[in-house]
Amino acid sequence: MFNFISRLIFGAGKPAALPANVLVVDVREPAEFAGAHVTGAINIPLADIPAHSAQLLAEARPVVLYCQAGMRAAHARKMLLAAGLPQVINGKNMATVNRLLQQR
Repeated sequence: MFNFISRLIFGAGKPAALPANVLVVDVREPAEFAGAHVTGAINIPLADIPAHSAQLLAEARPVVLYCQAGMRAAHARKMLLAAGLPQVINGKNMATVNRLLQQR
C-alpha cells in the first residue's frame, strides 16, 4: 500500500489505479466545480476541509483529492492526515484523477 501511495504522491513511476472504493473530493471553489468536475466527485472547498474532516474520517475509505494543479489538494491532504485520515491521496488535477479512475 505504501508503494502505491508514494508513487501516486511523488510521481515515481507510473501510478497504480485507484482503489475501487475511493472517495473523490474536488477541493476547488464551487464555481470551478460547477464548470467541470470528475464524475462522482463531491465538492469540499479547501477552506471547508477542516469542518468536514470528521465526516470524511467516518467514510472509512480512501480519499483522493484534486484541484486545478495539485497545490490546494496537497494542502488539503496535509490537513486531513493531521486530522487522522489514514489514506489520503493527492490526485493533483481532473485529468490525472480521471485517468487513474479509468485504470480501475
